[in-house]
Amino acid sequence: MSKKNNRMSLETIKKALSDSDCDVRAAAMNACQGKDIPLDVIKLGLSDSDWHVRAAAMNACQGKDIPLDVIKLGLSDSDWHVRAAAMNACQGKDIPLDVIKLGLSDSDCDVRAAAMNACQGKDIPLDVIKLGLSDSDCDVRAAAMNACQGKDIPLDVIKLGLSDSDWHVRAAAMKVCEKNGIEAPVIRTIEPPKRVYKKCVADVIVVAEIPKDAEVRGSIGHKCRANKAIIREIIGDFCGEKVGISVFDRTTTYYVGDEVYIEDFDRSDEECSTGFHFFCTKSEAERY
Repeated sequence: MSKKNNRMSLETIKKALSDSDCDVRAAAMNACQGKDIPLDVIKLGLSDSDWHVRAAAMNACQGKDIPLDVIKLGLSDSDWHVRAAAMNACQGKDIPLDVIKLGLSDSDCDVRAAAMNACQGKDIPLDVIKLGLSDSDCDVRAAAMNACQGKDIPLDVIKLGLSDSDWHVRAAAMKVCEKNGIEAPVIRTIEPPKRVYKKCVADVIVVAEIPKDAEVRGSIGHKCRANKAIIREIIGDFCGEKVGISVFDRTTTYYVGDEVYIEDFDRSDEECSTGFHFFCTKSEAERY
């Protein structure tokens, strides 16, 4: 698509923008992306009666040195798609703080998220980031945490992201810790019992202990996972040998005394993701 757009002539774009079909006009504006288009052409798209065309016109502004009044025109649009595109056009530009705050006060969460994304790489006051972190929408809060990367952010602000109810925000906070060289605190959604259970091939049950410094995801009564485990007991045997063999990949083995560590542990709340999977009771492990 981008190659076709780059081959479309300015004459064709202008002709298409006068077409009675809004889809044709939107396609013409989309063809402007990545091209050195005269400002009057973009303004023509922004004055269109159809929001698809106006949004495409704002998208065509991304990566270009567009006057601030054009971006403000997009931010004052009645349609949120256009306003979000206008905020996206602010990314990488030296935009006044009042313009970003205008986006952060928008009634639509997509516009607010785009405004927070526009803060990345900028010297934004801490109160603006805190405003994003207090938003009702998780995408806005995650964007606010992403805006913290590479900045000298107080630990209490990062902890706010780490304790968020949404895993996207917590994951963004973890990235901030990594980028800023901060040792992230351990997050456990439950405190597992002293012994946990994992069903293996041939109905062997592996009994494990989850160390106190392990990351844990899950809830009581459901399948859980952790990034660390110590194998304490093997119930049953595999052809006479006391070994647990993973049902998932048939290659991972567990012996008493093994210390399991999952390097690529997924810190999200996804149940079926990387980690040492277990149940909190033996009966659950036997059942599933």
